[in-house]
Amino acid sequence: MANLNALWAHTRCQVVSSTWRLGPYRGPDGCRAHLRRLGFRGRFHRDWRTRDQVESDGRGYEDRPRGKQIRDWLVVHPGVPTYAIVDDDSDMLHEQMPRYVKTGYELGLGARMSSAWRPC
Repeated sequence: MANLNALWAHTRCQVVSSTWRLGPYRGPDGCRAHLRRLGFRGRFHRDWRTRDQVESDGRGYEDRPRGKQIRDWLVVHPGVPTYAIVDDDSDMLHEQMPRYVKTGYELGLGARMSSAWRPC
């Protein structure tokens, strides 16, 4: 959590979570409440989650590349000039790669990863 707090302190980016959170971390409080319990000090965007919806072809939105979910969220929130994508998955769009920090599934966000990111 210290590394995520350090990344937030460096960037002051507001946090948005994707739809993939399952179990007790899904829903109205979802991962936001969990991160708070773990000591995250950053700010969450008022609309802090990407959409959980069904596409026109009937596929769940979570079956789409995460980069598309993030792009769709940014289109609805054009006033977000700077963002970082911190994720253990790599299905980001090409134009998102400079803002992407790949984490480890089991290890999370390492100090080297969080210090390497620079706002675009």
